[in-house]
Amino acid sequence: MRYTFPHSPNSSFLSLLTLFIASFFQPSQVGAQCGTPIAIFPYHEDFEASQGGWVSGGTGNDWAWGAPNKPTINLAGSGLHCWVTGGLTGSFYNLGERSFVESPCFDFTLLPHPYIHFKIWWESEQRFDGGNFQYSLDNGATWINVGAFNDPIDCLNDNWYNTSTITNLSSLANPREGWSGNIQPTSGSCLGGNGSGGWVIAKHCMSALGGRSNVRFRFTFGSGTTCNDYDGIAFDDIYIENATPIAANFTNDCAGNNAYAFTDLSTNCPDSWHWDFGDPASGASNVSTLQNPMHTFSGSGLYTVSLQSSSICSGATTITFPIEVLGLNTSSTPPSCIGGKDGTASATLQSAVGNPSYEWSTVPPQFGATATHLTAGIYTVSVSGMGICPVSATVTVPDPDPLQVPPTNSVQAITDTTIALGNTVSLTGIISDPGRVISYQWTPAIYLDCDTCLTTLASPLQNITYTLFARDTNGCVISDALVIKVLQGSVYIPNVFKPASDDLNDHFTVYADKDVEQVELLQIYDRWGSLVFENRDFSASEGALGWDGRINGEDAAAGVYLYVIKVRFLNGEVELYTGDVTMVR
Repeated sequence: MRYTFPHSPNSSFLSLLTLFIASFFQPSQVGAQCGTPIAIFPYHEDFEASQGGWVSGGTGNDWAWGAPNKPTINLAGSGLHCWVTGGLTGSFYNLGERSFVESPCFDFTLLPHPYIHFKIWWESEQRFDGGNFQYSLDNGATWINVGAFNDPIDCLNDNWYNTSTITNLSSLANPREGWSGNIQPTSGSCLGGNGSGGWVIAKHCMSALGGRSNVRFRFTFGSGTTCNDYDGIAFDDIYIENATPIAANFTNDCAGNNAYAFTDLSTNCPDSWHWDFGDPASGASNVSTLQNPMHTFSGSGLYTVSLQSSSICSGATTITFPIEVLGLNTSSTPPSCIGGKDGTASATLQSAVGNPSYEWSTVPPQFGATATHLTAGIYTVSVSGMGICPVSATVTVPDPDPLQVPPTNSVQAITDTTIALGNTVSLTGIISDPGRVISYQWTPAIYLDCDTCLTTLASPLQNITYTLFARDTNGCVISDALVIKVLQGSVYIPNVFKPASDDLNDHFTVYADKDVEQVELLQIYDRWGSLVFENRDFSASEGALGWDGRINGEDAAAGVYLYVIKVRFLNGEVELYTGDVTMVR
C-alpha cells in the first residue's frame, strides 16, 4: 500500500512524492550493545568502499548512502560517496522527519583528547529544519550534543553550529542547536539564507570523552511538514584522532631597566596561559595569566621563567627558559672643593657580556665606563650593546665633607639689607673655619673702605650686590653674596606759601634729605606762561634761595603759579618736577 503526499508550495519540479508507509511512520532504533569497538586512531572514514558501519534510523528516515546527484548537493565531500538526507537525487526530504545516522562504537581509553573533523553541507529551511552532531555513552539510551552554538573558533573548533534553535530538532536534541539554512531566497513562508553553499570542514574537540571506552556518535536531522523542497544535509570524510598537543614556546624582548616583554609562541591553539617569572621578590606580579605579559624584575640576576600553555581541547605543556637580568655596579668620587669640577662617576656591568656602550647624562654626554670633570650632583648612566638588554642607573657625586681632608670652608655674609642713600653699612663675612682661609675679596670693590677685609664699610649710592670670596689653603674658593638696596631720599615741594609772613613758609623753595646734592633749576611762571622767577645750582632746604613772592621788586598778585624744578642726587641721577603752588597774602 502507498500514500501520496503533495509537495510544499515552493517545489520546482516534483509533482508527487511516494513513500512506503512503513518507512515513514515506524521509527527505527539503531543503538545496541557494542561489539568490538574501534580503538585504533586516527580513525578515518570516507564512505567510498561501504557505509563504514554507520547506520541510519529514526522517524521518516530518508538518509541515503551513495553518490549524490541533487540540484544543490551534487557531489561527495571526497571521492564519490557520502551520506545525505532526502535520497541521492531530487530536492525534497520527508515531512515530519526525525532521523539520524549512527556510528559504530569507539573506545577512547587511550585517547585523552579526542578531536573530530568532517565535511558537511546543509541545505534546509532556515531555522525550522536542520541537524546536529551528538554522542552517547550508554548505548544510545541518551544523547548529548557535541559542542554548542557560538563556541569559540580556533584551530580545533570551526564551522560548528550556526543556529541556536532549530524548531524541528525537537525530540532529537536539547538544546536544539545545529546547522540550518539554505542558499535559496525566502519564498512565501519558506525561509531562505544561511546555507553552507558547499562542503565545509566542521571540527570540534571532545575533551569530555577522553578515556571513555563506549562512545557512539550520530548525525541527526529534523524537518517540519511544509517547506521541505530542499536537498537536506550531507556529511562525509570523518576523522577522529587525538588533538595535537600544545607546543609551549615563548620569546622575550627587553624593554630596559629590568623590564621584559614576553610573547607567547605556543602552537596548536592554547586558550589559557600561566607564567611564573621566578621572581618571588616582585610579589603578586611574579605570575601572570596574560598571553603576552610584561614583567619588571626586582633586581639583577639569573631567573628561570616558565610558561604553561593549556587548552581545554589538548591539555597543557610547560617550557622554561633562563633570563639573565644585567645589573650595574656604580661608584663615585667627590670633587676636591665644594663647587669643584673634578668629581668622577663609574659604572661596570655585573656580568661580562658583549661589548657594552656607556652614555652619561652629562652636558655634553660622556661615553665610557667613567665620567670625569663632574660637579656634585646626580648623574644617569645608560648601558647598551649587542646581546645586552639596556640598563641604566643613577650615580650620586657628593659634595666633599667640609670637616674632612681636603679641608674646605663655607662663607656666609650678613643678610640682605636696605639703607637710605648717603648712609653707611658694615659688612661682615662669617667663616666656618677661618684658620684655613688665606685671602678674602669683596667684589665689586666700589663704595667699600676695604675690599680684602673680612669686615668692611659700604656706602653705596645705588642698589648693589656684593660677593665675598674666601680662598683656603687647598686653593678652594667659596663665596656668598648679599644685596644692599639703596632708597632714594624724599623731595618735598610746598603747594602753598605766604610771602612776608615772618615764618618758615614765607619763601617757595625745595626741601630735601641729604641725598640731594643740589637744586639745578627752579623756575616760576604766572598763569599766562611768563617767567617771573628763576634760580640755578643752589642747595635745597634754603628758604632765602627760593622765590619771595615778588616780581621785579614788586609784590606779585596772590594766585596760582606754575613751577619747574630739577634736582640732582648724590648718585648723579637728575629728577624733573613740575606742578603748581598757591600764593596767599
